Amino acid sequence: LTSKKIFVRTNNLRQPLDSLEILYINGIVAPLQVSHFTPVAETNNLFYIVVDDADIDGTQLQTGDEIAIFDGETCVGAGGFNGSFPFVFPVYGIDGGSAGFADGDTMSVQIWDSRHLQMATCHYSVNGGCQTFQSGGFTRLDINGTIYRTLQIPLTAGRFNLISSYLFPRDTRIDSVFHGLAGLKILYQDNGNAYIPQYNLNSIGDMDISEGYHIFIDGSDQVLNINGIGILPENWQILLRAKQFNSVATLYNASVDVTTAFQSIVDQVDIIQNDDGGVWIPAMSINSLGTLEPGDGYQVFIKGDTDIEFYYPSVDQVTVAKEAVAEKTDIEPEHFQFVKTGLPYTVVVQSANFDQHPFENGDEIGIFANGLCVGAGVWQTDQALVIPTWKSFEDQKLPGYNPGEQIKIRGYSRRFRTEFEMDAQFASESQKEFEGASYSVINANGSPELIPQKYALKQNYPNPFNPSTMIPFDIPNESNVTIIIYNMLGEEIYRVANNQNYLPGHYQILWNGCSDNGRQLASGIYFVRMIAGDYQAIRKMIFLK
Repeated sequence: LTSKKIFVRTNNLRQPLDSLEILYINGIVAPLQVSHFTPVAETNNLFYIVVDDADIDGTQLQTGDEIAIFDGETCVGAGGFNGSFPFVFPVYGIDGGSAGFADGDTMSVQIWDSRHLQMATCHYSVNGGCQTFQSGGFTRLDINGTIYRTLQIPLTAGRFNLISSYLFPRDTRIDSVFHGLAGLKILYQDNGNAYIPQYNLNSIGDMDISEGYHIFIDGSDQVLNINGIGILPENWQILLRAKQFNSVATLYNASVDVTTAFQSIVDQVDIIQNDDGGVWIPAMSINSLGTLEPGDGYQVFIKGDTDIEFYYPSVDQVTVAKEAVAEKTDIEPEHFQFVKTGLPYTVVVQSANFDQHPFENGDEIGIFANGLCVGAGVWQTDQALVIPTWKSFEDQKLPGYNPGEQIKIRGYSRRFRTEFEMDAQFASESQKEFEGASYSVINANGSPELIPQKYALKQNYPNPFNPSTMIPFDIPNESNVTIIIYNMLGEEIYRVANNQNYLPGHYQILWNGCSDNGRQLASGIYFVRMIAGDYQAIRKMIFLK
């Protein structure tokens, strides 16, 4: 196999007009059959690939490795390596209605490493021939590939991050995986093993990619880079222990619908949550989690007393999400303030009432531990309110609840701009304490006396008055209200409110002592009448100049 450049010359031998390269193939081009790639069908439009040399992470290709050439997403040809270089195989271009490469398009290369069962990311250099696809042409390549990829995991400083890796690290030693991560204070697993660089403490040893890891860094946010090879999620066992939260990995390299990832054990899942407070509680049809995200870790609590050996489904059996599928909003509480520590305990508020009326959209509920707000949420009338509360970690000065403390709640009415105490009815006794159960379910009631129990037209004040007075009245239910001023003859003087809609509450309205036409009235006795549904009442007022 040789290639030669031929020059087209004129009388000036030093400056040829043009040149072309010719590929001589002497013998049979015999690549092995490929099984991993699916090239387009053969056409009469050929372009030859000549591989002068190829390696994967510094090791030459092995017999049975496969090289594929792509035009965009289309595999236009592939060959199984036969053990010797130069290695030649054809690729196929567009011919009539047949798929293939297009002249002038840029090629890309992939290699299947048959020994490690990994796809190699490749770069190539052109030694001769064409730089791009050309019908009837050829190219000579040196190819360098790597089966190692890099997973980038963003870390938020000043709180715990629950992370995992879908790559098997090139070096599994935990101090190697997290080497060079500035400000790393502690890394721990759900079994209590920890890595604390400051004290040269490492009871973890090697990284287990089926595990989730809780990590705290101080200073500024950073990105953790994990270099490793891909794995098949269905090949890795994840042990879910009963009666505890299990910090586990997601082994997918894309966003996956949590309900399909755990479909095989959905009846045994009690709750799954992440470090940001997103949860999936199948029994309550609550899903503010939505998807498993690459690089994130998750806490799983199962029902019953028996451990489960769990395997993720293969990629073709799960729903790969192009966008989030969580049933959640981005509304953040404004009144109640707290610190997200990355260590959540979930509280579900099924119902919330004050003064025997349901909470309104935008009202807030705060969860307290020993007087400290440790989580809060904004009420939405069409769904239960999921509130992540946040555990303390004294070593890193993170405020929050302590396990075993009593759960207390307070409400805030946005309309009345008032905070008030609330009583909670829990689904079970164990749920009254933080971490007394896998999560807590409550119904909340408050009596701040912001809403009256009955209609009332109260005495105006001041009375006597000059020149204006306030007229107080109570509305226990949403109503259309009319308030009319009369003189001693029973003649209507002024309508303070005319069939105006009022939400439940205590109100007062100003009358300035004028008639409908704005004329100042004379001193005397006047009457105010209130009409709201079936309710009517009259009060006497004295205008004294």
